[in-house]
Order: sequence, then structure tokens, then C-alpha cells
Amino acid sequence: MPTSLSKESFHGDPVKIAEALLGSIVIHGNTSGRIIETEAYREVGDESCHLFYRKGAREFADRCQPGDAYIYLNYGVHWLLNVLTLDCETGHSGFVLIRALEPIQGIREMKQRRGKDRINELCSGPGKLTQALGIGPT
Repeated sequence: MPTSLSKESFHGDPVKIAEALLGSIVIHGNTSGRIIETEAYREVGDESCHLFYRKGAREFADRCQPGDAYIYLNYGVHWLLNVLTLDCETGHSGFVLIRALEPIQGIREMKQRRGKDRINELCSGPGKLTQALGIGPT
């Protein structure tokens, strides 16, 4: 059975954390998958980071802990799964987007949620994996 990552695992540079998360397991309900692709965002100097321009993301970072899931609706279509990071040296937060998973558990449920039969189509993108795992509004 996979062990949980410590909160300290999410302290540091978002790029290094994104790399370290590769191979980790995401579990949600009866479904799970191994992280095979990530993307890192820094609060400072990265205009594509929600912390750069979204008040809600900054409020999330202020009230939550590194390692907490930041889930948002992208373009009104797909829910995306991120984890909050904190670089203790700089005091700046960041996010790691979980971009793709290798399905492990609950594959039948994932196929049903996605309406797909091929395993490589279930979690091959950030919106696909949240749909497959059942992450988002119920």
C-alpha cells in the first residue's frame, strides 16, 4: 500500500517538487493512478501561475498548507488538480499541476466516467484524469 507524502515533501522549488512527484500515487475514492506528467508554476515571475493574478488562488495559498490540493475549473470545462508548494528560502508559494496519470485502481469506474475503453485514454491529460478519478462537483 502506498504511503502518504509528508507536508515537508511540498516545501521547496516547485520545479523540483514536480519532478519528485513523478511516480507517486494519487488516490481518490476507489480510483488511483501513478503520476507520469507534472507541470510547475512559481508565484513570482510566472504569469501563468494562478498566484500571479487570481485573488482566490492567493487566498487559498494564505489559508492552506503546502501539499493541499488546489482544484479549479479551467475555461469553464475541466477541473484541474494542483498541489500547493512553498519555497521556505524565498517565502513564495507555487503550484504543481498533475498533468497525466497511469491508471492503477478503479479502472472500470474510470472507463465509465470517461466513456472510453482504452486505458491510455483515461488519464492522459489534466482534465481527463480529474474526470476519471471523479474529482470535481458531484
